[in-house]
Amino acid sequence: MAKETQKAQIDRILRENEDLRLKLIESHNQLNESHNELKDIKQNLDNKFMKSPLYKQLIEENERLAYSANVNKNRLIKAVDIKKSKDDYIQELKNENELLKEKNSPRIPNERGAGRKSIFDDKSRSDIRKKRDEGATIKKLAQEYGCSVGLIHKLISESKK
Repeated sequence: MAKETQKAQIDRILRENEDLRLKLIESHNQLNESHNELKDIKQNLDNKFMKSPLYKQLIEENERLAYSANVNKNRLIKAVDIKKSKDDYIQELKNENELLKEKNSPRIPNERGAGRKSIFDDKSRSDIRKKRDEGATIKKLAQEYGCSVGLIHKLISESKK
């Protein structure tokens, strides 16, 4: 085989390049046609689906759910507002209750030192309670301390509170 000249090589490469370019253009055109066909098929399918009963049912269901969600949202907002107003009302009542407690709280007995003075000091009172716990009768304790049975009973009852 004879050696190919440079000019012949260039001509052959240019022809091959042109053939490849034509094949590429043809492939590109086929690809565009396929793309357009797919687009048409998709559009037809979309149109068929949008006209189908299933699509209409889905749209109705979506609208119903959106309406239901909106109603539930409004109910929730009202419930939160009601809870806030109830909480505020409860807090007002608690504050009023505290004020009334402070206003009507019992006074400290003998805060001015007025009234009858107790004949028993704290030690005597604890002794009376101790003896009663040990089994002494109220009548014996009254005789021992020189006071009434009622007073001994009162001292013992106060210690239980």
